[in-house]
Amino acid sequence: MDWILGLLAEGKDTSEEELLITMEKMVMIEKHFSPEQLEALRKRGEALGPEALQAAQEEWPRLIASVREEMEKGTDPASDQVQLLANRWTALIQAFSGGDSQIEASLAGMYQAEPDAAAQQGLDPALFKYIGAAMREGGKGG
Repeated sequence: MDWILGLLAEGKDTSEEELLITMEKMVMIEKHFSPEQLEALRKRGEALGPEALQAAQEEWPRLIASVREEMEKGTDPASDQVQLLANRWTALIQAFSGGDSQIEASLAGMYQAEPDAAAQQGLDPALFKYIGAAMREGGKGG
């Protein structure tokens, strides 16, 4: 929403499609996060700053692609390579959530309940299962 408001305030052209997509995302997010969580996320975004948020937005597609590549190669989730990816995945989620487990649960619930939104991000149940297995392996302390 802030992105669209910024464009409008600067007088930049915004297509109807961009506005509709943004509105759909806002409705979806508001459906899965409480007002308190949304306020915490807003404050978290302010604390991180626009550069950090942009860097994270750019990193997610690369990370998802790397995880998918390892999954498709059949790499063991316990392997060092996949563990590094799982650690980065966890770090990005925690950067977003500020370590708030309820926000993380809402995020996971949103993607489970909204498979089309997840698919737009390159996420699917198989990928979630694979990265989840990697995270469980990493949590064993082995």
